[in-house]
Amino acid sequence: MRFLPIFLLSASVFAQTINFSAQCPSGVQTSGPCSTLFSQVGNAQSVPVSTSIGTVTFQGGAMLDGATNLPADETAVYGTAGNAASLGITTIGTGFTNPMTITFPQSIQNFFVTVLNGNTIPVSYMVADNAGNSATYLIPSNLSGGGQTIGFAATGTTVTITALTGQSVGGGIAWDFFVGNVNFNQPLPTGLAPTSTTGTGITPPGSPSPAATPAPPSLVLALAGLAAAGICASPGGRRTLLGR
Repeated sequence: MRFLPIFLLSASVFAQTINFSAQCPSGVQTSGPCSTLFSQVGNAQSVPVSTSIGTVTFQGGAMLDGATNLPADETAVYGTAGNAASLGITTIGTGFTNPMTITFPQSIQNFFVTVLNGNTIPVSYMVADNAGNSATYLIPSNLSGGGQTIGFAATGTTVTITALTGQSVGGGIAWDFFVGNVNFNQPLPTGLAPTSTTGTGITPPGSPSPAATPAPPSLVLALAGLAAAGICASPGGRRTLLGR
């Protein structure tokens, strides 16, 4: 009896982390991309990043390095702000949006990111994809650290990060946030605690439910026997069940 080969390919083969260090290779600049202030960085910029699955594109923000008044992260980050005069951001270029958008060349599995809240009050942030999945988190104010890893069981090709709350102003709400260490196609970290979810939330599709009832041992053995029959071939080329 010989066994037919079975090949399994895990999505973790393509696990990826983006930390933006390659987007500011010369470090902090006095103006333009990779400077320290929104007033110096100019207009928002679309930032393409090469990954193992192709180009991932960030839109709605700009690259900053050593961002001023951002104690949670002093490295290169991608940030956006708007309606933020009350937060000290009185001069800002065009094209900055809430939400920030990340576009992938193909569907991903799972997404988590460090979000840095630049606001002086706690803010609710939602991560969502174009497949109907989302999770919302409350992140402390900048004065209280302002950094938190948030994530969800994404399955789409586009992820948005949105500040849902902020100081009320004439144009809506004030927003000021940054992202760093963007991760996808790998297991979600433990300890994620969203305040609300939709779709898959933080449970990847196919994961067993915590309340699921284990199958009886007799059923497990029976299924194992059927599976073995399906992948075995008898001498002389005669195959059983799935081997036809």
